Amino acid sequence: MRRIAIVCVLVALAQGVAFSEGKAASFDELIAATEGASVERVRDPGALLEPLYSECSSDAREVGELAQRQCEVVRAWHIERLRARRFLATGDGDSITSSPFDGAQKAIPLTITGCIACAVPPAIAGAPRLIVTRPPRGIEDGSFTGIDEGSAELSAPDAVSARKILARRLPRLRVDYVFTAPATFDKGVRVQLLGWRLYDRCSGEVLAAEPPPVVKKLAGDASCPVEGPSEEEVAAARAYAALPETLSHKDLARALSTAAAGVAECASTFDLKGTAIVKLVIHGDGEAYLKLQPPFDTGEANMCLRAALKNVRFPKFKAAEMKAEYPFVLGN
Repeated sequence: MRRIAIVCVLVALAQGVAFSEGKAASFDELIAATEGASVERVRDPGALLEPLYSECSSDAREVGELAQRQCEVVRAWHIERLRARRFLATGDGDSITSSPFDGAQKAIPLTITGCIACAVPPAIAGAPRLIVTRPPRGIEDGSFTGIDEGSAELSAPDAVSARKILARRLPRLRVDYVFTAPATFDKGVRVQLLGWRLYDRCSGEVLAAEPPPVVKKLAGDASCPVEGPSEEEVAAARAYAALPETLSHKDLARALSTAAAGVAECASTFDLKGTAIVKLVIHGDGEAYLKLQPPFDTGEANMCLRAALKNVRFPKFKAAEMKAEYPFVLGN
């Protein structure tokens, strides 16, 4: 029964995330696919990749057979999801490097690196892990080498102006990466890069992209101009800054564990077998919409399971909302 439950979960996932393998004609086409069911935006890459390092007890006697199976099903679910889907993430400060002003070209050369998370590698399984498009060859002048992915430039009339332009513009630049197939290596996680886009988060100007962009202007970030905030606004901003971008796998498991006893009682009362999949839409304030998937989406058993889940509350996070799926093992 245990193997059947796992296979059913993974088959259902595979059926729900199929996507075209054809190469996108533009970055905007790639983004359009990202907004569909098969690809998703990631605001916290560390939380996304955490299942690659998760472990379950090898001895059922330590935690109990049902708890061990629950752990194994959840881990297999998340790892298969990582392998089957595409993701969009914004890189950190090491995703862009600049070179000295080029007088002949009247420009400041920029290099887009494969560093999705290098400046401050996220802590995953108790250790900082790089998230890159390929393992770096080494470090030179404080930057990783061997992971360049593209180039762009900032126009400047002369060297003096170039220094001012670079100081003002570089902190505003961001790189979006579309990737798939994350896998571990000795220093972190490498991914397969499908495309990137360099843009100014304040003005919305798209400087370069691969595949090339169609849309050259995005919505600017309204939070860029900050003028004389009040003490209340400063306090609110600090509280907001302390929040995670999204909830991690552990956050979800911890919140949903409060419903475990009620779910187990429903399974016992109605003699439920297999794995119940719960789809969640969680808002940044912690409120959530939960929906049970077939065959537990109708009848008295559904009402019992919904009652067990209705009081689940999640921690707050920065994103407007996040979507997730979670499996509950119901019994033998």
